[in-house]
Amino acid sequence: MNANITKETAYVKKHFPFATVSVAACAVIAVALAATGMDKDTTKVHNTENSSVSQTEKHVSAFDESVISENAVAVTKAVGSPFTITDENRVAAIKALVEKAMTFPVNENCDIPACRTLEYYSNGEKYTVELGDEGYSALGVYIGVAEDGDENAGTEYMTITVNGTKYLVERYADESPFQDLLYATAEDTPMFFDSENLITYDDNAVSKALEIISDIQKNGTLITDIPETEPGEPNALTLSETPDADISFTLDGIRYYAGLFEADDIICIKQNGCIGDEAHTSYYKNARAWIDRFNTFMDSTEMSEAYLYTSRELSAVDVYNNPEVVGYIRIPELVNASGQEYVNIEVTQHDDNEYYYHYDYVERATEAGNVFADYKAAVAVTDDKRSDNVTLYGSNVRTIGTMFTHLTDLDDGTGEMLKKCPDILFGTIREDQLDRYAIIGAGCVKLEDNSCFAYEYTDFDDSSYTFDNWMTNIKDTCSIMRDIDCNADDDYLTLVTDIPAEGAEDYRFAVFARKLRSPEEVTELNFKAVKESPFVIPPVEELEVPELLDLTEEQAVAALKEAGLECVISYEYDDFTEKGHVCEYYDPYYDPLHHYDFVCKGAVIKVCISLGEYEGPMTEATESYPYSYPLTKDLKLDVPVPDSLRGSYTFSIFWGNDTQYTRTIDDVSKVESISFDITEPDKMRLAVYAKNNNDKNGKYIRYADYEADHAGSTCKLIGELNTDELLKTMD
Repeated sequence: MNANITKETAYVKKHFPFATVSVAACAVIAVALAATGMDKDTTKVHNTENSSVSQTEKHVSAFDESVISENAVAVTKAVGSPFTITDENRVAAIKALVEKAMTFPVNENCDIPACRTLEYYSNGEKYTVELGDEGYSALGVYIGVAEDGDENAGTEYMTITVNGTKYLVERYADESPFQDLLYATAEDTPMFFDSENLITYDDNAVSKALEIISDIQKNGTLITDIPETEPGEPNALTLSETPDADISFTLDGIRYYAGLFEADDIICIKQNGCIGDEAHTSYYKNARAWIDRFNTFMDSTEMSEAYLYTSRELSAVDVYNNPEVVGYIRIPELVNASGQEYVNIEVTQHDDNEYYYHYDYVERATEAGNVFADYKAAVAVTDDKRSDNVTLYGSNVRTIGTMFTHLTDLDDGTGEMLKKCPDILFGTIREDQLDRYAIIGAGCVKLEDNSCFAYEYTDFDDSSYTFDNWMTNIKDTCSIMRDIDCNADDDYLTLVTDIPAEGAEDYRFAVFARKLRSPEEVTELNFKAVKESPFVIPPVEELEVPELLDLTEEQAVAALKEAGLECVISYEYDDFTEKGHVCEYYDPYYDPLHHYDFVCKGAVIKVCISLGEYEGPMTEATESYPYSYPLTKDLKLDVPVPDSLRGSYTFSIFWGNDTQYTRTIDDVSKVESISFDITEPDKMRLAVYAKNNNDKNGKYIRYADYEADHAGSTCKLIGELNTDELLKTMD
């Protein structure tokens, strides 16, 4: 991470004081043993012998607001279906944990979104409790509870908000009620094999695992003489960095975790939730017999990919960043040479069908846009209110290759590609999983009032837009169809994208799919070509991006050109990279959650060049923000436009992976210059790029370079305007 960041907003973006911890990281943390609050009373172990895993009556039901009472807790999740907890002991445990949370310090400055809201009554008073989202844990140094260098500077904190008052609690400490309250109010889960990101739906798996856990708790040798590591540091065992294998699951308000350390003959058992005063974390030595039992159990258990059938892709983080996130979509078998899925992304919905052609799911301006639902469709609602047919749109920008660009690969004229990619996974934030949709047909559809994806076909209620009419239109227009039973009672999904072919302006490529009627439904792969497609759309050629770090600007540009790729250049101050050399670069759709090994031929790579160490004035660190960054100044940048330039143009200045400043002029002949209001540190270099909006294959032209001048309160032109190249873009 660079020490000096160019501007305040970017600094906050790069150093936002909330860190996301992965499942694997959680497993590592689960075997760390904190000294403070560790219950060393070895007589207190959780009795799993009478666990309610064998009970036939479950005390978790569908959400019913009317049952909120002294004896019921209503749980509303940021993502997923609400539910109600009615088990008497569990309700009492939840109330006790909330009371415990109210003994912690109040901190109203820590802004963490809620992942879960609880509602219940206690002694006649209604309680509304919000649990902070773990994706936004706050480091102590950022919220003023510790200074830089203190042992608590990097401690992660969460908030538990009770009737509007925020209580600050540590995220992982055993004495903190956060993890216990999180799992006490969670629904039961299948068993996850975390180190391998696998899952099992074997109904007997949980009971088998509980038997082993119960046995080791009763008969295992508990480690009590854990050695000190460093003075003031937590107690810890000398173990492998991560367990060789681990499992976890949640049952009746308790989350169970078992980590196996083969070389040490040690098992870690961790419990959170409704466990009362019992120990959260325990280590057992000489545990070979139980390790072998666990291994035998895992070897005999059928597993599958965890992310394939669950909505772990959806998180409250997405919804908090953008409340217009309504779901998630994947096409598991539509992949590149590395097996990475082209369609694997959040679904958004705006009040029109234009906005998300230009913005991604965190509302960053991007040429790729985002996959979005038709604005008339009822999507993030309960099943009985959902639209009969939800239409999703995505762009088809061939030089980017994301969103729905590769959707047209399914139209191969034979149906063979659809046999490899027969299904779509889609789920909304009000569902607990991604449902499977069987593709029923695909093809190039002409835009007509009565076409297959006319807005009126969102619901099959109108006599003019019946299900039968819709299905007839699909059969009349699709070039490839599947022989599959469909009726008006089914739920449908329609995917729509542009067609990158000459003369296709009045057409769209569409894929139609039906939701499986049950998880067990088996559909035949009987796709066949039923008519010739009006357009031949060849697959996109993909390339690997060459390594660019530490190359000079000239070397990086040459390497990308040789590889068949374009680039745009930006600059930033960087203490660790030699001036004039590449310090960062990004592919067109770079995202920490959706990164690809390949890009499309002709794609634009964003390359950042180091300006070296910043030597100008810096801001002063404060107690709430203990870092300095370059002092910026508001400036006006006026870029002259050639008199003879005509048409619609976009002028942009990039920074890192972002379009930092941009202006679109519909008729550039009517303006003399393009003005930007910029905020930059002194001597910052700005490269201005221009693009003809009327040219589908239009490239960015590096039109001008400027340098911010604080002393003159202006921006100085570096060299000359690239007028000749800009005028060529009108041809």
